[in-house]
Amino acid sequence: MGSLSRLQLYPSKLGLVKPPEFSRQSAVWTVWPTNEGTFPSEIMERVKEIFATMIGVIRSSEAVNVIVPSHETLVEAESRIGEGYGTKGVNFYRMPATDVWIRDYGPAFLVGRGTLAGVKWIFNAWGGKYRDLERDDAIGFRVLESSTALGFIANVVLEGGMVEVGEKGEALITRQAALDKRRNPGFSRARIESVLRNYLGVRKLIWLERGIHGDDTDGHVDTFVRFAPGGVLLVAEERRKESPNYAVLREAHALLEAWIRESGPDSYSVVSVPMPSPVRVLGAQVPATYLNFLVTNRHVIVPVFGQQEDEEAVQLIAEAYRGREVVPIRSDELFYGLGGIHCVTLEVPEA
Repeated sequence: MGSLSRLQLYPSKLGLVKPPEFSRQSAVWTVWPTNEGTFPSEIMERVKEIFATMIGVIRSSEAVNVIVPSHETLVEAESRIGEGYGTKGVNFYRMPATDVWIRDYGPAFLVGRGTLAGVKWIFNAWGGKYRDLERDDAIGFRVLESSTALGFIANVVLEGGMVEVGEKGEALITRQAALDKRRNPGFSRARIESVLRNYLGVRKLIWLERGIHGDDTDGHVDTFVRFAPGGVLLVAEERRKESPNYAVLREAHALLEAWIRESGPDSYSVVSVPMPSPVRVLGAQVPATYLNFLVTNRHVIVPVFGQQEDEEAVQLIAEAYRGREVVPIRSDELFYGLGGIHCVTLEVPEA
């Protein structure tokens, strides 16, 4: 009996894995914005326009589950989405969400053997930076429950934007985020690898050092490296030597190129996507990036910023995702909240 009590059945042992985000999806979760601590009143209306547009695009190919914290918010969201795009395929869920960053506090969804499952990590608001946002840890459990997925609870602090999974069982992560002592004190690289192997079915973890300057999440990989079909790695490139991201992204390129050489040059290819010129909102420079995009069944929804690099970035992403339509959405004000389109969405893979 004693040996049985120590036995833990991990998702990977049941054949459950996290698929790449460009796999077939059944739905996308998002949260209607209401927190003026994140988006001040001067820009809140524009942020809501961004959300309505994004939801309108998603609903054309799959369901959208929109979390609303109150009846008043429900009425507003229904009206704004319905007026511009219609609400067919849009489902509203009343949950007391504090903020919109569902990618980080929501579950990581898994599939395998015709089953949908989800892993709920601990969310502590990026190492305890925002005590009021720690309440959204509970919303992640409610999303898992509402998705009728087989649930697994992991006693590990981890955010969805921290890990990028490819189609061959490989994953990207940064030391800056994964080994942050405010998240998981005492965790080693080997222990993080074990967690991701057991819970997500990751077979190979590629370690990068750090994330882009101004990223409040301490190095989330979804701001500067993304997998695309066919072993393509989209990697942000900073061309301005005076930028603090110049050295950071050159370092990331070098590490990825070295990993590709080890894996076999025919296995992967790197596509360099430019970083935008500096973007300022309400007098502050925001951590703008084109790679914080969302992939859906029919589209790739890409943030753009009215910068000279927009057209090149959209073209490169379109070439990597042939067969999907790229939809650019002007997103300056969204990034004022220190996150982007990928951060405020969470896809549910089709089982």
